[in-house]
Amino acid sequence: MVLFVVLDLVVFIFPYLIHGYVVPVGWDKPWYIRNMRLIEEQGILSLFREIGQVNLFSTLEYAVSYVSGASFMLTAGVVPIICAISFLFVYSRITQKLTKSLHLGIFSMILTIIDYNLLRMVGTSVDRSLFTFLMIAISLFIVLPQLLEKSSKIHLAMFSILQILAGLSQMETYGINLLVLAIFVAISWKTYPLKRIRIVLLGILIPLVFILAIQLPYLPEFLETHIINPSSSPWRPIEGEIAHPVSYLLSMGSGLIAFFVSGLHKTLQTVRKDKERSLLLLIFLWNVVVIAFSFAPIVGLRIPGWRLLLLATVPPIATIGFSEFFLKKSLSVKRMLGILGVAAITCTILAVNQNVNYRPWLAREELAKLDWIASNKQSDSVIFILYYDFGEDTMLWAELHRNWIQSIVGTGTRIYFGEVGFLMHSEPTPSSNFHVNYTSYEFWGKMKDVSPAYSENYLIVEWYEASIDSRYSREVARAGVYLSETR
Repeated sequence: MVLFVVLDLVVFIFPYLIHGYVVPVGWDKPWYIRNMRLIEEQGILSLFREIGQVNLFSTLEYAVSYVSGASFMLTAGVVPIICAISFLFVYSRITQKLTKSLHLGIFSMILTIIDYNLLRMVGTSVDRSLFTFLMIAISLFIVLPQLLEKSSKIHLAMFSILQILAGLSQMETYGINLLVLAIFVAISWKTYPLKRIRIVLLGILIPLVFILAIQLPYLPEFLETHIINPSSSPWRPIEGEIAHPVSYLLSMGSGLIAFFVSGLHKTLQTVRKDKERSLLLLIFLWNVVVIAFSFAPIVGLRIPGWRLLLLATVPPIATIGFSEFFLKKSLSVKRMLGILGVAAITCTILAVNQNVNYRPWLAREELAKLDWIASNKQSDSVIFILYYDFGEDTMLWAELHRNWIQSIVGTGTRIYFGEVGFLMHSEPTPSSNFHVNYTSYEFWGKMKDVSPAYSENYLIVEWYEASIDSRYSREVARAGVYLSETR
């Protein structure tokens, strides 16, 4: 077991060692770091108001940082890796229950180490999804089957707590979980004694009522942006949320896709014959619902299809498929070559994924300049100026840089997107380019009575494409950092 943990850890930290990364990987990483700093500087309720929902995961990350004394940046890098490594034991346990085999449970740990979905979650920094998925995987596939067998108060409490942790961390993944539970109860209503079904319903409804009560102030905004009016962001068309066909190949096992499909088919066959195999039914339903809902953007729901596909439980299902392919038949030379071929394909895809997705989105020089500003600013009233054209991704890049700025310089830092001259006249920067113009006015709307005359106004050359007007801006002691002032 220790060997598998070490191997999995190496997979996640190897790019840091090879490339010398000093910043945690992942596009969303600065958002999590900013959230922790926001809790420290302005309190938990300020975080919930800022992001428009209760975010238990960021609160827990802050608690880890506070108790351990680790920096926010280190905490944001380590916590998701711990969550991903935890799946070694979760998937192994699930596989042992599914197959009644300790050896196949151990084999599933090997597949977990090379699981594309877990690597992609850590690499793209969808940390809330990863944590929520971990809570749901334990509650659905480990605790719930035990609850159906024994109906004990301990299992009911464990199931309820895990569901609450999931629902207060990310509503989207928790919603998928609720749908799976609803279908499971509908199918299993006559399979189990009514008393057990009632206990399961209790385990579903108590957390649901608690979660809705906590999330109630933020539900209207969530429903508005995800379901009622998901096309409200012109810079972020809903068509972009549709999963690319390649995503299905990768998330359904990449080189292991034949085993995954075979495992799903075998699971369905077994469930049809034995409806009391609750774990088999739950894990089958989970994967079917996840794959089905990956098409949600096509019908107008703002749910990223590719992110839903990352929730497919490939290692346990692929292990079942593997046993069907190889363990029940003699291992001929062709079959051995097949195993080696699959391993080679999977490892190649893993290597490509690590190279493309497993990277930080802040250069060393950019980090050094932000650190300099944080250390040398004379007041908390700071405006940071951004201006560039990244086409339809301009707003995405501006949000990324905003999160890094507020993570390092301070959460009270205001972001102005536009040219310095317009800022000095306290107005947004108009542009004939739709995406640049939209980004400028969106950021201007959040300035909230901040005057450049009474603020320290900084820019760095990497994030400012316009010519630097010497009438307003002067380079400070740190090369590439400019302080802009009214004249």
